[in-house]
Amino acid sequence: MKLKKIASLMLAGVMAVSMFAGCATTTPEQPEQPETPATSNAADMLYSELTGSAKDKVSAVANADLDEALENAVDKYFDYTSIVDDVYGYNYLTEISSSKLGTSVNDAMKASYAPGIRFSGIDNRNDDSDKVAVAVYAINASTSDAYVMEQIADQLDSYLSNLPTSGNFDADRVANCNYTYSVSASVTTRTVNFAGVDTGVKYVAVALTKTVAEKG
Repeated sequence: MKLKKIASLMLAGVMAVSMFAGCATTTPEQPEQPETPATSNAADMLYSELTGSAKDKVSAVANADLDEALENAVDKYFDYTSIVDDVYGYNYLTEISSSKLGTSVNDAMKASYAPGIRFSGIDNRNDDSDKVAVAVYAINASTSDAYVMEQIADQLDSYLSNLPTSGNFDADRVANCNYTYSVSASVTTRTVNFAGVDTGVKYVAVALTKTVAEKG
């Protein structure tokens, strides 16, 4: 009987150790993390050049639709024969939102306004619907992306700083909606060789997207 009791106790001990070991190796389930919007180098670069106030109003996100829209527009409207004129004309950052190339990007993005951002009306606090505004720029291809984004940020900084974060006011002047904004950027370059010298144009598209949410 004693041997049976000892054997039973030993078996119980082995089972307890096994159960403990099994629990020790079990990995607790991790809570699901919310998805974070992807960013692009161009959007991040533009965002980094904004001031604190503008940065508080927008977030930087990647936008594959903007990338595709710019590439398609440049493929269609880049004119090899007039590249010399374009290069000399774009020694400085030039907004070409209203050109055929610029309007093509706006059309593809289903922009809510006339081409451009600073005079688009996306800052209307009484407009409680999702909107997108798009601006397109051109500059000599030799200009670095970082310097291009610095110049664009200088142009947009004040406008972005003053974007309203709420709107659609009722009779008591209480806002019924919250507004959030994201900025995307895309860059593409076309180069040609004249007399052994490489030259070209760098095109940049910037999209500002407004998202509206009703207050709970």
